[in-house]
Amino acid sequence: MANRIILSFQSFPSRRSTLLVLLAVFVLVPAGGAQAVSEESSAHSSWAYSAIATGSEGHPETSNGEPRWPTIHDYKQQDFKHWADTGFTLKHIAKAASIGMRTYRFQILDGRLYSKDRLDKFVHYTNRGPSRIWYWLWGLLELLESPLGKDIPNVDIVMNSQDDPQMPKKKKVPKNPALKREYDKVGDYVPGDMEKAPPPIFSPAQHGDGSYDIPWPLWTIWGEDVPGASAKAGGFADPPWTKLFQTITNAAHGAPFEARRSRKAFWRGSAKTSPVRRTLIACPQRKFIDAQTVEHKLHVGKPTSAVGRAQHRYVMYLDGKTFSGGLMPMIPTGALLLMSSTVWRTVYSRPFYDLGAFMKVMHTPNKQQMCGNVSAAVSWAEDHPKEAEKMAARNLVWATKALAYGEFQKYMVEYLKEWHKHQRFDMELVQKGSSSFVKYTSHKGYERHNKAGQFKLGKALTWSVVKRNVRRKA
Repeated sequence: MANRIILSFQSFPSRRSTLLVLLAVFVLVPAGGAQAVSEESSAHSSWAYSAIATGSEGHPETSNGEPRWPTIHDYKQQDFKHWADTGFTLKHIAKAASIGMRTYRFQILDGRLYSKDRLDKFVHYTNRGPSRIWYWLWGLLELLESPLGKDIPNVDIVMNSQDDPQMPKKKKVPKNPALKREYDKVGDYVPGDMEKAPPPIFSPAQHGDGSYDIPWPLWTIWGEDVPGASAKAGGFADPPWTKLFQTITNAAHGAPFEARRSRKAFWRGSAKTSPVRRTLIACPQRKFIDAQTVEHKLHVGKPTSAVGRAQHRYVMYLDGKTFSGGLMPMIPTGALLLMSSTVWRTVYSRPFYDLGAFMKVMHTPNKQQMCGNVSAAVSWAEDHPKEAEKMAARNLVWATKALAYGEFQKYMVEYLKEWHKHQRFDMELVQKGSSSFVKYTSHKGYERHNKAGQFKLGKALTWSVVKRNVRRKA
């Protein structure tokens, strides 16, 4: 794994004041490494490549003279290791589909997308619009029609569109006596035990302290529209990542770090989702901190676009109730990110954390510690502009390649193929007149766990159905 650039501010309260201890380790990439990365994105020749093209030590591990930086593809083995002995049976998949409030089961057969469930199950209109699953379906249809789609095998998958992971390594003991008796009978999941193996499920995030969920790219990659589709109407409309990413990186490469007008820790978001966020916006140190709450539905605060953050030197990220999808468009802005600790891991955040090109600040509702800590971080960066610029530049150069849309598509194909390898059954599409069926055949030795036979499918999902349930301007 690549060496890390982490600027860490740890705070230790004393009787009279808070002592701020600064620990800094800087890793510079040699000129050859910077050139190798820039060739992957030759359209960008900017301040970022120049900033990291200095120094001659502490560079990441290399292969064939090129930098070895973390990628979203580095975690497949650890994500699937829990099923190395059991694989996925139809019982496991059926169990996964019954867990949580928003889990959905799909079949990909001969390059088309099907569901044994009724389509109207997927339409959950809330105050945030239609179910997020439609954005994932958009992405799957797009993938199946791409050149990469021909490599996708027949699979029976389960997807969870809730923020929260659904497969905790340590379950919560139910308060309800009847449910507790059932829990005592079954207990926690046990990898390697055919009867107690964790059901496999794709989710937007893992819990760093322990969950078996397999990360899937966030639905916002295919856009997200909240009713109103404008700040004035109390909503917002994010374009798909194919457009947004290019717009952000172009703006970031075109805005030199030293020329950026804002030199405060910039944060915008919903403060009601976290006491730490509420602490941040209450900080009196306005010389170093620019934090405001934004509530779209209540028309509170002034929203800032993802592209607008590319005009700031320092951008801050804080978790809400769980992770925030706002982190992904922050990463390629070319700003130096201030990060508080988090237990959530997503497809894009895992390699970002392992790259380590950010400033780590405290995560605490203690106002004195939080405000003083963030202020000290910004103060240090202002006093050491070259070091701060190198961290921001390294992050931008990495993100320009690592977070491109094509990388997410490759990831999806890799993980669907890995899922297929773990299936302990074969699938076949059978047509009878105008009806479609899936035929399951169990692998030898797994017959007791696979209900073989033919099962009727709904019609293959089409663009007309998906587009009818996705509010997208583009």
